[in-house]
Amino acid sequence: MNDSARKSPARRALGLFLFVSLALAMAGGTSGCPKKPPKTTPTPEETAATPAPTATTSLDDAMRNGVPTPTDDVTLGCGDTPVYFELDSSSLTADSTAVVKGVISCLTTNPGWSVSIEGHADERGGTQYNLALGERRARSVGEYLRNAGIDKSRVSSVSFGEEKPANSGHDDAAWAKNRRAEFRINKK
Repeated sequence: MNDSARKSPARRALGLFLFVSLALAMAGGTSGCPKKPPKTTPTPEETAATPAPTATTSLDDAMRNGVPTPTDDVTLGCGDTPVYFELDSSSLTADSTAVVKGVISCLTTNPGWSVSIEGHADERGGTQYNLALGERRARSVGEYLRNAGIDKSRVSSVSFGEEKPANSGHDDAAWAKNRRAEFRINKK
């Protein structure tokens, strides 16, 4: 009689149980949840704010400091500042409203111009959810513009969800920069 025939059924079941348990333990140790990306600390270049020109700042000073100046592509005070949102929200804050009012002023002064509002979300949440959230954010800004008297034919919106982050970090500071709506002024 061979060894396996001499073992009792209970002993064989115990051996099988131990073998399966060991195999599962080994498999579980090599797989599982992916590791979180390491937290990054923004570099001084990322955290340094670009000074905005003030009434006392000359155009030459603004150009030396890297501040955008009026050109065919960028017009100061006209959509050059994003609107930021709270987590999981498309409601405008007091700071956001001030930015949108600057865009309203610009569009009112230039009736031939239109604006495309790009909605963005941070990386948390699923792709479809983030696209929908970005769309709600862009539409919220667009609705504010239309309620202020900007014709709806001059306002369009698009959502990029999490696809175009402003900051590629994986922390609260980066996510706050990615929850935004940006303006693209179209000059006719």
